[in-house]
Amino acid sequence: DIETFTFQMLFVTSGNFILDVQTTYPPLGGVFNGPQGADYQCTQIASTAGLLTQPWNGTDIIFKALITASFSDLPARAGLGDTNFVNVNGDLMATYQADLLAGDFSAPLLTQAGLVLSGTNVPVWTGSTASGTWSGFTCDNWSDPSASGATVGNAKGTGSTWISNTTRACHLGARLYCVGVP
Repeated sequence: DIETFTFQMLFVTSGNFILDVQTTYPPLGGVFNGPQGADYQCTQIASTAGLLTQPWNGTDIIFKALITASFSDLPARAGLGDTNFVNVNGDLMATYQADLLAGDFSAPLLTQAGLVLSGTNVPVWTGSTASGTWSGFTCDNWSDPSASGATVGNAKGTGSTWISNTTRACHLGARLYCVGVP
């Protein structure tokens, strides 16, 4: 059985992920190749952190990475509903999808462990424009660490910079945003 949510939980990973040219699935820790590999990492992290209400079977995707993919925007790819978005402590972050994408948060963005990230610039892979659409910069659909770059958000950013802040070289690491599948 796949879990269902009356809200969607959102967190940022506490560690960085690098792109891997190997298409190993499930991916090894700390790496991913393609959107499905990122989704697997998000679900595995959520399971390890105790964020699931049932044991994970190691197969079903219960959390998706908040990244775009070849011509697919954030809401469609990640299954963002027009619902309430909460952090891992259950605090309401945003009431509607538009508020979420605009970064209009009423509670802090937390890691899977419930911690606020330190620092001022914390890059997170997104491949997104400020409006949540595909930016065209996704390290060749999250599969090529030698590609020129991908759009990243800043987990410590304000407004829409949380999903679209700058570009980052594909061989460098960045975190992932993970959202519960509705």
